[in-house]
Amino acid sequence: MTHLPSIRRASAAALLCLASASAAAADYSFSGLTDSGPLAGSAFSGSFSFDTAVSDGDVALTAFSLDFAGQHYGLEPDSVATFAGSILIGLNHDDLGSSDTAVRPNVQFTAADWSGAAFWYEGALGDVGFGSYSTTAVPEPESWALLLAGLGVLGAVRRRQARR
Repeated sequence: MTHLPSIRRASAAALLCLASASAAAADYSFSGLTDSGPLAGSAFSGSFSFDTAVSDGDVALTAFSLDFAGQHYGLEPDSVATFAGSILIGLNHDDLGSSDTAVRPNVQFTAADWSGAAFWYEGALGDVGFGSYSTTAVPEPESWALLLAGLGVLGAVRRRQARR
């Protein structure tokens, strides 16, 4: 009976750990290739994050990074990830910081339709090019391994207390 409060405390701690793990940010990486316009054949890649997924609609991005045509692009205030039926279908990011398109092309990602996500850019003289991209979830540490490690530490502490 003296073990019951310890078990309750350990169970509560494990539940808190699991709850905080499920609220963690979702991280994705993406890459693609332009297939038209003055920069046709140019590769691009980057990453983005958001805090909580939704079943349908948009969720604000908490981080965004893109490397394209020798330029680096960062998070903009209205950048969002778009979901349909709890499935990530793309992201909307419009680079508002592009003022000199001869040096820094204006880029935009668009959640298109179920056939894929589109990327477009506008360079000097209004030249427009398009491409497509794919996203990949960045793997998170295994929750079960963390839980087992935590339980192992709790067991070691309990054994040490029993020896005293």
